[in-house]
Amino acid sequence: MSDTPSPTPSPAMVTANTVTPSAWWFLAPVALVAVGALVAVTIMVLTLFSTASAVVDSGVRVPAGDTARVDVADAGELVVFVEYASATGGALVDPPAVVVLGPDGGEIRLTSSNVSQSWSSGATHLVSLSSLDASTPGTYRVVVGPSSGGRAEGIVIAPDPLSRLAGALGVAVVVSVVALGVALVVVVWLVVRRRRSRTGVR
Repeated sequence: MSDTPSPTPSPAMVTANTVTPSAWWFLAPVALVAVGALVAVTIMVLTLFSTASAVVDSGVRVPAGDTARVDVADAGELVVFVEYASATGGALVDPPAVVVLGPDGGEIRLTSSNVSQSWSSGATHLVSLSSLDASTPGTYRVVVGPSSGGRAEGIVIAPDPLSRLAGALGVAVVVSVVALGVALVVVVWLVVRRRRSRTGVR
């Protein structure tokens, strides 16, 4: 009776470990950045439209050839806009002369606007004429001359709309930075988890 050789043991099958998290998870930080950018753009667009309405509807109007009193509760810089009933392409057309007297009765010198502004809402179109430094709270007397060409309806005095836009821009930047920061944290976490998964470290 011959000896039967014992079967040679087959090598153990090595089961490949599944790398986790899946590569699809890297779409999550991309989505975070995209959502942050969308929110930031939405904030700016909504603020732009609301600012146009606020300037046109909430500013103090003084018709051409008229005089009015403007009460200033908080000291600050105001912008004097020329009001038109039709679009001018953002250009000043036949602006009326404007004289502003402060609470003490002294004339306040108007300065040229650093940035030309043009706002429209409905059938009203505003173009910046000058800046008014209302450094003292109180009642200001505004005298508006006639429009030489008859196109200007008068003036509108309002707080600087660019300050409002700057505030909205700051919020939009914060939203974008936060979204980007969270996305970077997620990317780092995903990379670390996948490395540990490859090496079998838990």
